[in-house]
Amino acid sequence: MTWDDVHALLTRLRDRDPECWDDLSALVYPFLTACAAQAVGSGWADTSSSDIVQESWMKLRAGFSTFRGADTPADTAACLRAWLRTVVRNVARDRTRRPSAPPTHPLEPHAFGTAAPAASDPTPSTQAARAEWRTRLEGAIAALGPDEQLIIRRSLYEGVSCRQIATELGLADHTVVGGWRKEILATLRRALGDE
Repeated sequence: MTWDDVHALLTRLRDRDPECWDDLSALVYPFLTACAAQAVGSGWADTSSSDIVQESWMKLRAGFSTFRGADTPADTAACLRAWLRTVVRNVARDRTRRPSAPPTHPLEPHAFGTAAPAASDPTPSTQAARAEWRTRLEGAIAALGPDEQLIIRRSLYEGVSCRQIATELGLADHTVVGGWRKEILATLRRALGDE
């Protein structure tokens, strides 16, 4: 399917042909992905472009009945791409405006399946479990190399951005630090027995 086929696809969609959604998704998903990546830009560390793509697809499905197209296949394709760009841009903008839930610390005990107590005051056994867990975590971090320790401590404990850490490490590309951080967290999870 090509973009020019969208013109004919509109009739199938209006006739409620279920297979046409598969055809349309195969065509527009790469475009939505590119638009979402562009909309996220340098905020990739805070916003998931795949979430934006999925939410945009849901909005497209919900609002497609209002899409009229144009007189020619090329114009219909151009109108659809413009509409998709607008939907993605609005979804991305809405996501940055939404108040986010309080972040959970990725290396807290509850992140590994240990339930937090219901009461506000932890029981003595919970305090002991947390102390043991912190000791294990610190041991796992101490087993990392110096750059890995810096990345984990600065990003997770101090909230420093990947860009700032890259500058401290003398790296030109901050995305490298983000990739390292992901690998380091996986290493820590394995060391702590989560994987």
